Amino acid sequence: MGDLKGVMKNFDSGATRSSDDGKPDYRGFISPQAQAMFGRYMLAHQIQADGQRRSSDNWKKGMPLNRYMSSYMRHVRELHALWDAALDRDAGIEFESAPWKLFEEELGGCFFNLQGIMHELEKRREAGGPLKLRE
Repeated sequence: MGDLKGVMKNFDSGATRSSDDGKPDYRGFISPQAQAMFGRYMLAHQIQADGQRRSSDNWKKGMPLNRYMSSYMRHVRELHALWDAALDRDAGIEFESAPWKLFEEELGGCFFNLQGIMHELEKRREAGGPLKLRE
């Protein structure tokens, strides 16, 4: 079965677990502060245009990659414009102000669409076969 030395982690209590080597550290990789901002964005967008509340995981049902990409690019463009305008003013932005809310909105939109693209690509990777960007 090969050399398993170093594959197991032995704790002082006597408990053992397989090593964390090569495993993602999600706790370290993901920012709770970024999650909080994204959560506010998603909560604000749970109400649909028809007035109905969509479930928090509605997006996982799937959307075309091109739809995500087009929306992402619109949010990036708006974020870029806001960023440049803030740099031009050089006065800072008060949290909870209207300009800050716009920043938060565009960052949330970027994050949502990137996550959606990544979600759809990973689903396709797991299913096997070639990647097709056109639906």
